Formats: sequence, C-alpha cells, structure tokens
Amino acid sequence: MEKSNFDRLLERYLAGEVSEEERIKLEKWLDSIKVEDTTNLNLSPAQEEKIFQRIISKQEPGDFGQTNEARPRKNQRFWIVRIAAALLLLITAGYLTWMFTNTPTQVEKLILTDGSIVWLEPGSKLSYSERNQDGVTVRFATLTGDALFEVFKDKNRPFIVQTGPAEVRVSGTSFKVRGSSASAEVSVLTGRVVFTSTRTNQSIPLLAKEKGTCTAQGRLTKRSLSDKEKEIISNNAEYELHFDATAMSEVAERLEAKFDKKFRFIDATPLSCRVTVDLTDHSLHESVDMLQQILDVSFQVEGDTITVSGVGCGSD
Repeated sequence: MEKSNFDRLLERYLAGEVSEEERIKLEKWLDSIKVEDTTNLNLSPAQEEKIFQRIISKQEPGDFGQTNEARPRKNQRFWIVRIAAALLLLITAGYLTWMFTNTPTQVEKLILTDGSIVWLEPGSKLSYSERNQDGVTVRFATLTGDALFEVFKDKNRPFIVQTGPAEVRVSGTSFKVRGSSASAEVSVLTGRVVFTSTRTNQSIPLLAKEKGTCTAQGRLTKRSLSDKEKEIISNNAEYELHFDATAMSEVAERLEAKFDKKFRFIDATPLSCRVTVDLTDHSLHESVDMLQQILDVSFQVEGDTITVSGVGCGSD
C-alpha cells in the first residue's frame, strides 16, 4: 500500500512535524470542511494532491471555502482530535485508496477488502478504493499492466476497473484485464461485463469466453476466446478449482492456498473423502456451503481458521 502525500501530511501533523505555515493552512482547510459531515470527505487522489500542494505552497493560505474573517486560534489538542476524527471517518467510509505494485518476477495474489481476489502480473500496478457515487457504493480499481480478477458478487456495489482508454464494469464475475495508455483488453471467464471506451463513451457487453479490445482512439471490438486462451489466462493462479474424485485433503490444501486460510479437522476421517465438485469462481463461504452439501461435516470460519467437524463420508 502506498500512501498519498496528503495522508503523509496528516501523519506529520499528528506527530508535530509540520511547519507553522503548514499547520495554519491545514487547520484552515479542516475548519472549512466540517469533518463531522462524512459527505465532505469523499476526496479523489487528484483532490488530495491539490489540497496538499496548496498547503505546502509559499502562497498565503487563501480561502478554503470560508470567508477570510479572523478566527480565534484553536489549541493544538483540539486540532489533533479533529485530525484523528477525519482520519477515522475516511477509513470507516472506505475512501482510502490501496496501492499495489508488483515488482517481483512472479504473479502476486491480492485479496481486496471486499473479498475479491486479484492476481497481479509482474510489473503491474493496481489501486483500489470504495467510494460513494450518487448514493451508491462503488468498488473502484485502476490498473496498469495485467491482472486476473475474481470479483466478489455484490449486485448493490458495482465493481469498476479503469485501465488505459477503457473501463470494465461488473457486479461479480471473473475476467483478465490488460491495459496501457495505448490500448485495453478484457477476456471474460465467467459471467458478464460491460466494456466501455472512455474516449467515445461507447459500450459493448461481453459474455463468458469472449474477449474485447479497445484501441487508443476508442474503437471497440470483440471475438470469442479459444479453450487454449482460456487455459493460459488462469496459469500461475489458484483460480481453477475443479475436483474430480479428489481427496478432501487436497481440496483443503487448494482452498487454503487460494483464500489464505488454514483448515483444522476435528476428526481426520473426512480427509480421505473423495470429492467431485467445481468450486471455480466461488467465494470461500460459497465453497464451504457446497462442500457441506456433499459431506457429512460442518464448517466454521473464524478469522484465518476454518474448523471442520463431523466424520464426513467415512473412510474409503
């Protein structure tokens, strides 16, 4: 996660490391936004940077939205409380942006705050935040490079990926995105996405096993994906979870690797059960619910541990 200049400024203020000029400007800005109202805290990265530049500039504080009448100077403790309140509201409202940069030579798996999983290719960059748009919470990601998305299904919270000259909008599905300033591509594995050119504002729907391309000029095209292309897309990821008479011990290992959880079996008997099920593109809770329907066991998810109780199918 990479913090913005604005976030760092607030931290420096709390630590008493800002200059007197920065302190005056920051307090003036905070006084103007009335931090008790969370609707005034929906700041984009560009807005944060603009405020940051105004605060650190050598110009006079100017008007941050209020009159220039002299105000009684507030004491330091009061402003520390207001800063802390502002930070807390930003965090709980979900407006902080999480930044990820993959510099290693292998795919990096990210589990986002909404439960979605992203496999980020080497050299790629991703930012993620949740923000309010016209009364609707939107899960918003920007991508430079390549990534495989398995989006947690939530019809009430759209998931949008902005990349290069295009935008991908879904409510919950799996797809691969490749984007740069020159072009954007999206390959759909399951579900349906809306692929939009941000240059022309034109859109096309894409279904499973379809690929869309957007040129720098905003021209949209689509075609079918071959089985080989679909297979390559999910290479180096724990995406495919299709099991055919597979021991439950292996199923548990694969789920542990995908969701960063640890299975704990009260009784070892279920480990030898043979399971035939397709858990691909299913959340952790959906996966354990499906397994409960197959085996005579119950699952309890607490933190990073999944406790399995019951005797399952018995030994083979």
